[in-house]
Amino acid sequence: KKTKKTKEDMGRFRQATAGMRRTLGAVRNNLLLVTFAFGTLGAAIGKSVKDFAKFEKVNLGFRELGKSVGFSSEALNKLKQATDGTVSSMELMKQANNAMLLGIVESEDQMADMFDIAQRLASAVGQDATFGIESLTTGIGRQSRLMLDNLGIIVKTDEAYKSYAVQINKSVGELTEQEKKTAFITAAMDAAREKVDRLGSEQETVSMILSETSATIGELSIALGKVFSPAVVATARQITEWAESLRMLVFEFNILRGIELEEAEMLTLIDAKNKELNQSYRDLAKAQEQGISFWRWGIDAITFNEMAISNLKKQLEKLTQQYLAMLPEGESIAKNQEKISKN
Repeated sequence: KKTKKTKEDMGRFRQATAGMRRTLGAVRNNLLLVTFAFGTLGAAIGKSVKDFAKFEKVNLGFRELGKSVGFSSEALNKLKQATDGTVSSMELMKQANNAMLLGIVESEDQMADMFDIAQRLASAVGQDATFGIESLTTGIGRQSRLMLDNLGIIVKTDEAYKSYAVQINKSVGELTEQEKKTAFITAAMDAAREKVDRLGSEQETVSMILSETSATIGELSIALGKVFSPAVVATARQITEWAESLRMLVFEFNILRGIELEEAEMLTLIDAKNKELNQSYRDLAKAQEQGISFWRWGIDAITFNEMAISNLKKQLEKLTQQYLAMLPEGESIAKNQEKISKN
């Protein structure tokens, strides 16, 4: 009876693994369909959403850092006007964040003036506005004469300290680190303004028009990303859930498959022991019927077969118990996969 039950259980496990294969196929197909969509029709949308995701992070930093220097809601617009719309909002905020972290600005107007000067000097040396802003802000913030030299700005540190010390009625030796920093910023900006004054009035160039167009396209990409981001985020979460489900399905499928193989081996062994037991019963019946009383290893045939039957019964009982101990884990996994496949 127990052997019959084990065969029935094996049938259930085969059905469970077959169901799991179907579930694995369904999840895999869903992932392939979504991946295909993102790889073709959704490529442009995906890029826009990524641009918006970057914009969100930079914008958050811009708002929080701007509070420390009293930025108003018009701060970004002032920076755009200062650079004649040739730099995207995200790039302007990145550069503004860098300047605020370096501690070289105290107001949005001061930053707008700095960005305007940087753009004009960069144009004079054949570079774009971003290059100029980065060179000026980083050069001033780190007191890097090499960075400032990119824009033709030369600052002599010792002279800057002396000049500032005279303005605040101190000796150079009495200047604090913050005062030295202020002295360098003042000298660098004075030198930058002197260079810009020599350039004359600003003229619109083809390069500026192209940069403005590029910045506008960047703004459009971010705007589209904002519109589509809720749907893309929802889809991304669904993909994550499917991927996790697929991972768990594969993991549990391997476990269940291992249990199935182990049980198949055990059933084979149980069947073999059953055959041995049945043969021993037949041998015993034959010995009893014929009254055989020869000795085998010092034991008569009847006793020998009775001992063999007893031993085989114990082996079968032990194997059956081992097999039954596997059933709860296999059934639990099968039920769990059934729930996943329904969802």
